[in-house]
Amino acid sequence: MKKDFASFSSSYGKMELHICFKIKYCHKIFVDNKIIECCAEAFFEASKKCGTNITELGFDADHVHLDIKINPAFSISEIAKQLKGYSAKILMEKFPYLRSQYFWGGHLWNPSYYFDSVGDANSDQIINYVKNQGKKKVIEEKQDEKQLSIFDCFSD
Repeated sequence: MKKDFASFSSSYGKMELHICFKIKYCHKIFVDNKIIECCAEAFFEASKKCGTNITELGFDADHVHLDIKINPAFSISEIAKQLKGYSAKILMEKFPYLRSQYFWGGHLWNPSYYFDSVGDANSDQIINYVKNQGKKKVIEEKQDEKQLSIFDCFSD
């Protein structure tokens, strides 16, 4: 059996997801490290409330990626609502200028979100991808290397 499996009230297993939340109107609020730190802290607090475990968290200027292990007693939509709602409340309280300057309607997050299940085969890839958010040069260089390697066979 895998070490990272968890035991729940009537089940045993692992449910790991890659989730992405985008800021409403694509405002680039995550260029401020204080906002990033506060949002990360809020995500970790909210995740405890719904029995989830955030294994990696990565911020880009206008969105955030999470690698998260969830409790099967909660739906993905419930977890997303908890994480987005609590983090928005905390950020709006600690940084009131966000509401007046960007989010006059009071909504920080875009109402939609992305999620995908993470299997054992690509778990490390997803964690690395999430960890490198905001470091586009590193990712683009790796993609360029892959692109070049495809055409190496024609260079003889």
